[in-house]
Amino acid sequence: MPELTGDEPAPEGGSVSDSESPDVYRVVSSRPGPAGRLPVTAEDLFERPSGDLFGRTQDVGMGWNPAELRG
Repeated sequence: MPELTGDEPAPEGGSVSDSESPDVYRVVSSRPGPAGRLPVTAEDLFERPSGDLFGRTQDVGMGWNPAELRG
């Protein structure tokens, strides 16, 4: 079977459940994240609310450039 990247188009004419192809059961559940490092300082860890750090990790996971988080 060919490797799936997650960029494949949806099947035409009908739904996925109408397909007889076994490829509909192959799910891409993870992909490489963006390059870079999350800019975390000691002050962030001790002085900022934990939600700030959590939010930054979510932002980077959605594709934001880690270097631009403090901008």
